[in-house]
Amino acid sequence: MPCTVAGSNPAEKVRSSLLRAAAGKPHVASQPAPVAVLTHLGENKFTMELRVWCTASKYWDTQFSLNEAVKAALELDGVSGTLPAMRIVQG
Repeated sequence: MPCTVAGSNPAEKVRSSLLRAAAGKPHVASQPAPVAVLTHLGENKFTMELRVWCTASKYWDTQFSLNEAVKAALELDGVSGTLPAMRIVQG
């Protein structure tokens, strides 16, 4: 589950939020343990990806519940999203 956030957010804060969102979810496997890895650095933003394991039959249930849990965790922790950026050059 990729999560792109503003570059001003501390990576460890984002990682903590994502892992907390996955903790205790009924269909998320404990082994291998969930991980949150930095997958992309961009201009004024970065993407951290939450990776979890679940059974194939519970994939969509897990995906949808994690989407909601991740959004709530990021909001609770004050993690800001990206803002559209436009550079105008005259001349």
